[in-house]
Amino acid sequence: MSRDGREPLLEAMRDKLRSEEGRQIYKKRTYTVEPVLGQLKLDGKKLSMDLRGLVKVRGEFLLMCLVHNVKKIEKKGFQGTITLPEGIAS
Repeated sequence: MSRDGREPLLEAMRDKLRSEEGRQIYKKRTYTVEPVLGQLKLDGKKLSMDLRGLVKVRGEFLLMCLVHNVKKIEKKGFQGTITLPEGIAS
């Protein structure tokens, strides 16, 4: 007896993830965009957009991405992994 109509799909995904090939593919997900979107949502406390309209939402999203990347650069810069070219103040 199935509790959920999606049960066959869930079981197929479980089988896929149990295989060696499935584990290798799933491992790559940590290097995709998913972690970034999760960080934007949780760390930035941004669960929805404030503006309306496609153009405005795109602008808002790009601004969120810019802030995310600046934070990454700042963090890596302080760890000494990024060196600035001569003439640029740190």
